Amino acid sequence: MESSTKDACISVRTTEYMSLLRNLCEMKTTPRFTDVAAIFREFRRCLNHETAKRSSLSPPYSPRASRIRVGNTVDASDSAFDRSCTWDPDKERCWIVSDLELWNSILVRGSIELREHAWGELTLQGCGGLMSHPERQDVLRASFLIHLLLRQHRCVTAISLDMSTTLLETRVLWHAIRTGAAVVKLLEIKSPSFDTLTAAENAWPRAAAALTNLVHLYISSAYITEQLARALGVYVEHASVLTTLILVDIKASERSADKFLRFVVYNRSLKHLSVGATFLTARRSRSLAYLVQRHVTLQSLQVKGTLYCSPSALLEAVVQSPTLTSLSVQECLIRAEDIAAMAAALTLSSRPPTLDAGDTTDVGPRVNSLKKLEFRGCMGDGPRVQAAYADLIGGK
Repeated sequence: MESSTKDACISVRTTEYMSLLRNLCEMKTTPRFTDVAAIFREFRRCLNHETAKRSSLSPPYSPRASRIRVGNTVDASDSAFDRSCTWDPDKERCWIVSDLELWNSILVRGSIELREHAWGELTLQGCGGLMSHPERQDVLRASFLIHLLLRQHRCVTAISLDMSTTLLETRVLWHAIRTGAAVVKLLEIKSPSFDTLTAAENAWPRAAAALTNLVHLYISSAYITEQLARALGVYVEHASVLTTLILVDIKASERSADKFLRFVVYNRSLKHLSVGATFLTARRSRSLAYLVQRHVTLQSLQVKGTLYCSPSALLEAVVQSPTLTSLSVQECLIRAEDIAAMAAALTLSSRPPTLDAGDTTDVGPRVNSLKKLEFRGCMGDGPRVQAAYADLIGGK
């Protein structure tokens, strides 16, 4: 049995679970087991309606108050904070919805909060860096509570974290996403630097790949190695409900970027794709052009390049796509001849076919479906580009 499967089978009401969390910690010094146990005693006190009303100055519970039973099972009741999710979609909210204020009183220490974004569905999100320099214990509290939350609650369907304002034990976070019960549909991880996600390069793609219900994936500031490009690419290729993929400020070799895009070609659900210069410049935009020509569901593409990058191959491919309806190109070098070629191709595709006399062949609709084309912050050779663009949009 794989370690992730074994981990997922560990009950949150055991000392083994506390040991698991302790071993996942890697920031500064690893906490002692007694430190982890003390945090869980605090959870029982603060997240229980009966005891939450007590003053925060009340003396902490003694070890006897949360003693360990024979068999390493922690005392718990059916009303305990660690009980399972009771969410029944469209029928019943989970019990935790009525306790959000209590949970957020702990999560806010790590600049995290839970909110109900749809009836019965919760988002775990950053809350603007309310604590710019959280203490070590606050980081551990938020990290452990998030792990337990995702382990127990299917009602958490969205995770949106900005790691520049949120300080967590990242291994604990990725492990929670990978082994949890949450039915996550949206995952957004914004990193303050390449180091943050690069350091966890084996963890975050495995975590994302475990989310079989994921519809929206946003990752920023990560370095993608060839191994990671393959791992993430295989996931996207086989993802059956993923419709939006946004990769911002990603660093990768040309080979890695090309490899990843070739996996994406065979995906059968993606509708919206947004990528930066790393992917646009791969093989002089031919890698992305190959994807656009062959993808069978892609409707919207947004690319951001550099002012020395000319996406000629991509612009040529766009007018050949049978599904793409929207293209946004930002900060690229645009050549007049590329725009003119697009205008000619689009004009040709809009003309009705010429049939020989007596020919009743059903030709069907033209393949191009482009309806929206946008160039923002781009540079080109002045009046020639403007004239070509006027032709493209029917300005002449």
